Amino acid sequence: MTAKENIVSVVWKLLSLTRGILPPSYAASSLLLFMVIRRLECLYEPYRMKVLSIYDRDKNQLDEYDMDKKIRKALGRDLDYYILTNSTMRDLLAHGYFQGTAGLEHYIRCFDRNTAEQLIKFGALDYANRLLYAKSFAEVINEVGKLSLDATITREEFDEVVSWLLQLSYSDGKVNAESYSTSELSKIMATALLADKKEEKLTTIYDPVCGSGNLLRVVQSQYQHPVSVYGQDISERMTSLNGLLAKTSNIRDCYFVPGDVLEVDGFPERQFDYVVADLPFRMRIDNHLLWNDNRFPMGMPSNSDATGLFIQHIVSKMALKGKAVFTCAPLFLFEEHPYSDRLRSWLLKQDVIECIIALPSGFISGTTLKTCLCVLNKNKSKQRKGTVQIINAESLFPRQRMRGILLTDRAIEMLLSIYHSFENNSYCRIANNDDFFQSEVQIKQPKRKEDGSIAIIDGKMVADREKTISVTIPKGENNLEDYIYRNVITHLDKDSWIDQTSVRVKCKIDIYAPFEKVLECPSLADIENNVSKLSKGITALFANLFNEKQNDRLYIPEETHPLRAVVGSVSQITRSRTPLDRIGRKSKYPILTPDYLRGYISEPNEFVESLASDQIVAEGDVLILMDGENAGEVFYGKQGCMTKTLVKVELTTDAFDKDYFYYQLKAKEPELRQRARGEAIKHLTSSDLRSISLIVPSKTQQVSVVRYLKPKTKALDELIPMLGGKARETLISYRQALISEAINPKSCF
Repeated sequence: MTAKENIVSVVWKLLSLTRGILPPSYAASSLLLFMVIRRLECLYEPYRMKVLSIYDRDKNQLDEYDMDKKIRKALGRDLDYYILTNSTMRDLLAHGYFQGTAGLEHYIRCFDRNTAEQLIKFGALDYANRLLYAKSFAEVINEVGKLSLDATITREEFDEVVSWLLQLSYSDGKVNAESYSTSELSKIMATALLADKKEEKLTTIYDPVCGSGNLLRVVQSQYQHPVSVYGQDISERMTSLNGLLAKTSNIRDCYFVPGDVLEVDGFPERQFDYVVADLPFRMRIDNHLLWNDNRFPMGMPSNSDATGLFIQHIVSKMALKGKAVFTCAPLFLFEEHPYSDRLRSWLLKQDVIECIIALPSGFISGTTLKTCLCVLNKNKSKQRKGTVQIINAESLFPRQRMRGILLTDRAIEMLLSIYHSFENNSYCRIANNDDFFQSEVQIKQPKRKEDGSIAIIDGKMVADREKTISVTIPKGENNLEDYIYRNVITHLDKDSWIDQTSVRVKCKIDIYAPFEKVLECPSLADIENNVSKLSKGITALFANLFNEKQNDRLYIPEETHPLRAVVGSVSQITRSRTPLDRIGRKSKYPILTPDYLRGYISEPNEFVESLASDQIVAEGDVLILMDGENAGEVFYGKQGCMTKTLVKVELTTDAFDKDYFYYQLKAKEPELRQRARGEAIKHLTSSDLRSISLIVPSKTQQVSVVRYLKPKTKALDELIPMLGGKARETLISYRQALISEAINPKSCF
C-alpha cells in the first residue's frame, strides 16, 4: 500500500466512526483540521531542535516580537511557521488531555501567533468538542498522529486528500457549497485563464470570493512559476483555512483577508495580473453598499443581483495587461433587464470580453444548472480586438449519472485547440462586438371610439396602450423606418406610428443562438409521399395481424396437466454491478434504455467504449426491467450494454424453447408488475423474479405457440411505436391478451 493509499484508508476508517453521530460535513472538517496540524508537525520536525535551542537561549532576553523575528530569520525561506514545544499532537493522549479541549488549545498556542490564530478561527476547539461528543476524539488524535505526512508526501498528493475532505465537508448541505469550487471546474477555469501564457512571467493572482481556495491552488499548480496569491472571502473560517494550507505546502506570498468584497475591498491599492472567481450563483443583495465610482462605475443593480457588481469589481482589479476568468449564469448575458443591458454594453465598448465558454450542468457544486465562463482581457491580441469568441463546450464534457462530469486530458487539449485556432467551426463562433447591439422601437396604434373614429385629445391622437408593440430591428437593416413600414405597420392599424422617443439600443449576448441548427421544412409533396407510405405500411401490418393461415393456428396442447417449474430453477439471472461510463457520441456499444428496447426511438442516445462481462447483451436475450414505474416489463434484448435497472434471464435447461420462454415471461408481466414495491420508485427484487411459476408443455406445443405468436407479435411490435395515445394502449393490451391466451389456454386448467 502506497503512502497516499494508507492516508485515504485511515481517513475512511475515522469517518466511519462518526457515521450516524455527526453530520458528514462536521466529521470531514474535523479530520481536515487534524490532518493539517499533523502535516505542519511533520514538515517542522527537522527544524524543531534548532528553533527550541534559540528559544531556550534567548527567551529571557527578547520580547515576543523580537523572538518571532529571530526564529523566522533562522528558518529563512524553509518554513513560514514554528512550534515552541517538544510535544506532538499524540502527546495530548499521553498527558491525559483527551477529556477536554484544554490540552488542544494549549498545544495550538505553542504555534507562532499567526498560525495559532488561524487554527482557532478555523474552528479547532469547536471540532474537537464535537469529536468528544461522538466519543472519537482520542482515536482520531491517535490514528492521525501516527501518519507520516512529511516531505515524502508531495504537495500534489496532500492537496488531493485536502480537496477530497473539502468536498465531503459540503456534501450534506450544512455548509454553503458555493465556498467550494469543484476540481473539474477549477481545471477548466485554469485552462481558460492560462490558455495564452505570455513569455514574461506574471506575478500576482487574485480571487475576490476565494472560499476554500481550491480554485487558487489549481491555477497556481498549473502556472508553475513563483506567484503572489491574494484572496478575500466573507468567511473568516475560509481565509484561515487558506492560510494554513499555504503553510502545509510552504507557499510564500499568500495573503488572505476576511470580509464581504462588495462592502470593503481587502486590497484597495492593488491591481492584479490574473483575476479568477467562481462567483456566487445569482446572489441577492440589499442596496446598502458604499458607493464607489472606481469599483462600480455602472452603479448599483436595480434587480438586487450581485453578479453585475462582482463583474465591475473584477474589471477594476485587473492590471493594465491583466486577464480574468469567472463563472456566470448564462441568463445574465441575455436577460431583458436595463441594468444587465448597460453592463454588457459597457464591457463590449471597453473591448475586454475575449471569450465566453458554455459549460454543461454539473460543474457548479450544489446545483445542476448550466454555467459559462467569461474570459476578460485588457490586453487582447491584434487578431482578437473588437471580437468575442464563443465556445460551446457542452459536448466536450459529457455528464455521467453517478460520477458527474467526465473531465479528460483529451477534452482539455481540444478546448485549448479550439481557443487557439480562433476560427468558426462546429464548436466555435467568432462575433464582432457590434453584432450584440440591436435597435428597439415602439409602434403605437391609435385608440378608437365605438364608431371607429380615432380618439383625439388636445389635437393629438391617443395611443391604445394595450396595442403598443416593441419591435427589434435585425442586424444589417440600416433604415429603421423603411424596415418597420415594410414589415410591421402594413399589418397593423393603418394610422399606426413610430414613437421616435422610444428608440433605444439594447445589448444581448446569446451564447446558444449561434449553435442552433435551422431545421428546413420538407416540401409538402415529400410529406404527402411519406404519409402515403406510412398508411400503406400500417394497413399491411394490420392485414398480416388478422390474416390467419392454416399453419399459423394455435393447436390445443396434447397434455392437460403440463409440468411446472419456477424461474429460479430453470434460468440464471444476471444483474450488472459495474459503473456505467456514458459517452455522448457514437461508439461501439449502445446503452439499452427502455424506450430503445420498446422501439419508441430508432437510435440509442448514448454509447460506451467497452463492456464488462456482466453488461453484455446479445440479440434476442430476455431482459426484465427491475426499477421504475414500469418495473416488471419484459423485453427482447438487442446487442449492446445493459444498465443497472435491467436483468438478463438466461435458460439453464433445454426443457424450454428460447422464444417460448420469452412468451412465458411476457405472459407473467402483469404478475411481475404487481410484485414491484416502492413509494416514490417501484423496485422488483431478484427473489420476486425467481419465484414466478411457469408451465412446461411439450416441445411440440411450445413450437406451435411460437409459430402462432411470432408473426403477430412482430407486427404489433412494429405497429405500437407508430401510434400514440389510446391507439397505442389498445394495441399493448391486445398484445398482452394474445400472449396470455396462447400460453395459458383454458384446457391447461
